[in-house]
Amino acid sequence: MKIVEICDENRAKFMPCIAKLAHEAFPPCELIAPFCVDELSEAEFEHLVAVDNGQFLGFATVRRWQNLVYLAFLAVNLNIRNSGVGAQILNALTNKFVDAIVVAEIENPYENCCDDEKELRKRRLKFYERNGFCESGHFISYCGVCYEIIYFDGACGTKNDKFDYLYNGKYDLANMDAIGRDFKMMFDEFSKGRKFEFKCEKSKFF
Repeated sequence: MKIVEICDENRAKFMPCIAKLAHEAFPPCELIAPFCVDELSEAEFEHLVAVDNGQFLGFATVRRWQNLVYLAFLAVNLNIRNSGVGAQILNALTNKFVDAIVVAEIENPYENCCDDEKELRKRRLKFYERNGFCESGHFISYCGVCYEIIYFDGACGTKNDKFDYLYNGKYDLANMDAIGRDFKMMFDEFSKGRKFEFKCEKSKFF
């Protein structure tokens, strides 16, 4: 398997695969706000795709904003989930952006919901934690859904040189606040000109 960046030479081949998988993997509300994966500008967003012997396996869509790289979408073909492809895409992504903090959102794992949904959210958080992501203690809400902001730090709960460099050498709650602040500023910019409303707040759990 190899990770390929979308470019002019392969865009016509892979973009239909990305759009199809996105519509299979994500609920409609997540595809239309704040970004529609079918209409993302290549000037704003980058796509990475996982390919094996020419077969499309999955993709990640990101946008760079100052110190942050926002992971807007990550999806793997339904029939090969839990095969390690998602982890390999994340590894390629975090290696590509070594000078930034990769951030994402996951549905709030602490929110009251049915047992099956709660278990799914916990598994999703564990997946990201296994791949070096940490909880920030900040949440964002849009389209009636609350998401927790998570970020890549390589080794959860320990100091990290990249984190130190970007956030003034202090691995503490003040820097969790800094990530929450930057995430909100990023969304403020992304949502300009779009019919999209959101709010950020600090978690009562941290």
